[in-house]
Amino acid sequence: MEDHAPAIRISLLPLAGGLTLACALGAAAGLLLASFMKWEGGPWSAPLTAAAGAACFLLGSILGVIFANAFTGGLVHKLPTAILISSGVRAAIALFDALAVALVFRPDSKTFWFSFLISGLACLAFETRWSLSAIRRATAQHAPATLGAA
Repeated sequence: MEDHAPAIRISLLPLAGGLTLACALGAAAGLLLASFMKWEGGPWSAPLTAAAGAACFLLGSILGVIFANAFTGGLVHKLPTAILISSGVRAAIALFDALAVALVFRPDSKTFWFSFLISGLACLAFETRWSLSAIRRATAQHAPATLGAA
């Protein structure tokens, strides 16, 4: 007998919002450290340099979420694979953007790369926490229906 349990849907909008906040945290951390350590140099001010480093991860994050949403179609059973693939997409796009910005515009390297790396770490931490929580919630909602079917 086949199991015709309803498909569990999930919105990736909270993931996009959390990744945006994680990038803002990376920019703020980069700016604070640049101000504290008096890092200067490059054609940009410290706030712009920190924002540019975080923006590279922000672009990768948003494109990764769009890819994950297209891959899953909102179905939670496809979420683990989509998160793994979108993490790779995010990292590749972010690194490509960061290298392009660093080579073309030559911002202060310490501020730029610190902001970039902290943004990436914050995105990874949030994405991991969010995806584990989303999968647990979906499993908890679906478990009572499947236990009775056995």
